[in-house]
Amino acid sequence: MTSPTEHVGRTFSQDDQLAFAALSGDYNPLHVDPLAARRSMFGEQVVHGVHTLLWALDVVVSERRTPFAITEIRATFRRPIVLGQRVVAKVESSSDNRIVLSVDDGIRKSVSLEVRFQTQGASSFRVPTLPLSRTPVALSFDEAERARGSLELSLDEALSERLFPSLHACLHRVQLAELLASTRLVGMICPGLCSIFNGLHLRSSEEHVAEPLLDWSVTNANETYSVLALAVRGPTLAGKLDAFYRPPAKPALSCAAIAARMVPRVHAERRALVVGGSRGLGEAIAKAVAVGGGEVCVTWNRGEAEARDVVSEITSFGGRASAMHLDVANARSFAPPFAPTHLYYLATPFIRIEKGAGFDHALFDALMSCYVHGLDDVVRAVHRSVGGGFFACSPSTSLLSTRPAGSSAYCVAKAAMEELLAHLARDLKLTVSAPRLGRIETDQTSSLLHIPAADRVDVALEILRIG
Repeated sequence: MTSPTEHVGRTFSQDDQLAFAALSGDYNPLHVDPLAARRSMFGEQVVHGVHTLLWALDVVVSERRTPFAITEIRATFRRPIVLGQRVVAKVESSSDNRIVLSVDDGIRKSVSLEVRFQTQGASSFRVPTLPLSRTPVALSFDEAERARGSLELSLDEALSERLFPSLHACLHRVQLAELLASTRLVGMICPGLCSIFNGLHLRSSEEHVAEPLLDWSVTNANETYSVLALAVRGPTLAGKLDAFYRPPAKPALSCAAIAARMVPRVHAERRALVVGGSRGLGEAIAKAVAVGGGEVCVTWNRGEAEARDVVSEITSFGGRASAMHLDVANARSFAPPFAPTHLYYLATPFIRIEKGAGFDHALFDALMSCYVHGLDDVVRAVHRSVGGGFFACSPSTSLLSTRPAGSSAYCVAKAAMEELLAHLARDLKLTVSAPRLGRIETDQTSSLLHIPAADRVDVALEILRIG
């Protein structure tokens, strides 16, 4: 084994994700689909926990030449690793039959892993290579808590050797297939689509099963905390998998439902530019203006398909809408498609608020680029186009009043945004608004806990009453 002082780093790419999905059969969109992952509680793609686990083990056994079998493995996937984020595998302690290691980003620990093992001759047990579905099951929580079944093991020997060469050469083949099956079970079957794999604890099974199957059943479910525990038994390993039931993406808003809550033609004189209007509060504002008789242009940066869907919903309802690409990081030469009477600026990177993280400088830089530099460029570009006389609104946050732990970067950036708007109002003779909003029910605020949040349509209608 490697020494306790060895640290090995890497970043995971989209190609890495797709290769591991092909090996494990875990094609959950959270891991492989960048657009679907945007609408998750993490805001972007995250690396499979078992992928990180197997990579760390591969690093550890890179000096080993003797075949071995796991007698016990305990792993906790503490926090997500996103694509492009550099992480380091660290051996914290090791002995002849036990290793403790971790994976972190230099500040916070992402994976904790303990493995006990014994030397064992190569297994003659062969695991077949099976065709694996790419479509996860979409169970409700009620369906998941009653679920049980058997999962056929599968192992692509060539792909396994390419991704984890040292582990492939040393680890009992069936155990490698069992570990791969654990992520396929959680990510594709139970809970499936709405899943987060939180950890596993497996021991060598005293009752060896001859068939290459992983039998499983849900043994504990707590909807309040979105927790599921699965008992599993395979040919060599048995124990427990821990998972969370992840909140699904918020459904698209219905123009008809919004119109039922509004006075007809109330916004007939508005021409609204909604920056970041492809989802969330921006989507609600865009649709409310349009069903109120106004004209809307929705901008998108990465979510083109979502923006087109918003436009399609509006035009199908009889409203006037268009969509255009806008990267607020490069907005100085931006030209709006019409002369807006109203600018609603909802562009935002994903917001992380983590207690104990201190001041997140990387997040602050990203927030300032969007909330200050991007806002300033967009407002000035619109001003050059129309010569003033428009209303500009960029929502702020009620967290500026409470300053919860972990929110410092976000709060400082939002405070700077408020100050910028005040200066733009003075310098460009504009009417501006930065309403301090509380928690709103959007993909950005999804949580494993059922925390009360305001309805996004209610908030959108209140914003539209301001100016």
